[in-house]
Amino acid sequence: MVKRYLYTSGAFFFLLLIYIFSLVPFFFIRKVLSHDQYILILSGWAVVALLCLLPAMSLIIRHIWFFKGTGKTLEMEAMRQKLFSINAMDCPVQVIKKKRSLIVTWNHSDWKWCDYMSCAGMKTLYELCLHFEPATNTVNISDKIRSVYFIVCPDEVKTGLFSWPRPLLNLYTGEKWTIEKYIDCIPPDFSFTPQEIKSPVLGTLRKHGWNIRFHYF
Repeated sequence: MVKRYLYTSGAFFFLLLIYIFSLVPFFFIRKVLSHDQYILILSGWAVVALLCLLPAMSLIIRHIWFFKGTGKTLEMEAMRQKLFSINAMDCPVQVIKKKRSLIVTWNHSDWKWCDYMSCAGMKTLYELCLHFEPATNTVNISDKIRSVYFIVCPDEVKTGLFSWPRPLLNLYTGEKWTIEKYIDCIPPDFSFTPQEIKSPVLGTLRKHGWNIRFHYF
């Protein structure tokens, strides 16, 4: 994991250097342009740089943060059903089907766990998005958050209309980090951090032969 962090930091530093060197020509043309022309061109550069930034970040993350599956590959439908088994466990995590993807998030509709989430001061709702590619046995994952407000649990819990990408690169690994960790769990077992969703789910996917690729979006 340390090596991945170093590679990621190095890639972002290299991207920063590209942006800095792309500004060099502007110093040479400054004297031959009027102030308004210079500001217009510089503004255009800023717009292009901003539009390229997120795709560049996504490209870096998806190439560096790739994990190969470690076990015998479970068929996609069986794998999805195994993840859906989380919904039958007495735990604060739920799996939701959304079109062709799965969303793993906190189950604030359960009155017991909703109260613990509220007491823990949860302000953002973490969502782990899973998109299966059966041809390559790869699951593309992305991290998103949306605002959440606990007014009266669980009947009046307001969530934000939009979810926003927030790459989470911190991950727990090891044999104990599978969804079986949710069996017979108790409230003190959770501090309601994103890793408590992401690590068991990804550990289970890899254990059953599925590759994992991080995405920004």
